[in-house]
Amino acid sequence: MNRCKKLAFYLSSVVGLFIFFEIISFTVLLLTGNVHWNYTEQLKRTSELIFQGHPESETLSEIYGNIFSKKVPHPYFAFHYGEGADLSGYELDIHGFFGEVKLPFFKKPNDFVVAILGGSVARQLSEYILGNKDILKRFKNHIKKNFPTSKNKEVKVVNLAVSGGKQPQQFLIASYFLKYLDLTINVEGNNEAISPPLGYPLEFPDGGQYMYIGGISLESRQIHQERENIIILRRLSEVSRLERDIPILKFSHSYFLIHRLLQGLLGRNILKNLHQIKKKDVEETYFSHLYKDRTKSQVEIWENFSLQQYRLLKAYNVKSFFFLQPIPIILNAKIYSQEEKDKYIKDNPEKRRFYKIIASRFRELNQEDKPFYDLRYVFKDVAKTVYIDDCCHLNNLGLEFLFEELLNKISPSNNHSSKIKPFSP
Repeated sequence: MNRCKKLAFYLSSVVGLFIFFEIISFTVLLLTGNVHWNYTEQLKRTSELIFQGHPESETLSEIYGNIFSKKVPHPYFAFHYGEGADLSGYELDIHGFFGEVKLPFFKKPNDFVVAILGGSVARQLSEYILGNKDILKRFKNHIKKNFPTSKNKEVKVVNLAVSGGKQPQQFLIASYFLKYLDLTINVEGNNEAISPPLGYPLEFPDGGQYMYIGGISLESRQIHQERENIIILRRLSEVSRLERDIPILKFSHSYFLIHRLLQGLLGRNILKNLHQIKKKDVEETYFSHLYKDRTKSQVEIWENFSLQQYRLLKAYNVKSFFFLQPIPIILNAKIYSQEEKDKYIKDNPEKRRFYKIIASRFRELNQEDKPFYDLRYVFKDVAKTVYIDDCCHLNNLGLEFLFEELLNKISPSNNHSSKIKPFSP
């Protein structure tokens, strides 16, 4: 009987303490404006709240959302999971791609798969094609008309472009999904001209490099500090996972208050790391000696992997086309509108030099009967605004012109590839 009384006393004490802490926590959250009336809605704001309105929060919140989402893309593809995509009614597959097929899938004998590769402009183009039924129908009809092997098949379009991606990402993606593909379209150039932050090899994608730090030398403080930030975010994710294992915690204000306090502490550590990165002016990095002339090295990397991609696809009878995308800094490339002149035309000698060299390589490869096409002047006679920023991104009018030019170039006669017997992998 005494044992029962003691057990009842301990249980009532625990319940009493829990109620006490719940009241205190609720009061604190209420006074600070953080009380949660809908726990699910609060969780959606977790990544926003971590950094408490600091300017750096956007990028880090994006990292948090990408790396700790339930669906994690393949590491070869730079971890840009669905970033900024208007999916046009299509769901992302497990790799972060979208389209009329979800990779991997069982490819039927009557499937003819067309893949679009490149960076964010290629993603835009995919969205433009897949998001407009009339455009998609025209695109498919053009494929069936110009590629006899697709005539009695069902043409399916898929986006394999990755925001921030370039070579060798495109080569890796095309190679990884080789057995599913019948035709590929690369739209590239801008990201190839962008150097990743100090401390990373030129082969790394623009914007996705922070996800690769696990296997990189930590001699650069920038890499070290960004690695620390990922570790901190991982700890925060572990805290966020607890209520999934113990669902009743969703209703506990004490748990929610502890969670918020930990978020604040970890967020401050991340911001401290960011300030240390900004103070460190690194000119020489672990990889500097590899690139005597960065611009020429960037062109060489692009050419090396593009030719590997072309040859590999050709060996498997997969048609491929490579297009150098237009960008706003090319002189006389279009009749620039006043809006473009005021907002988007910014001088960048290094980028202009890169484009001059890579354009000459496109021309030389085309003269060698390889499917490489320079689209720098696709807007030459266009006076209306087509750019939406000083990078390279296009509005619908720009995408319309780009799409029409691609249709003009995409045909077997322009592919320059004769059929050869596939070799075994």
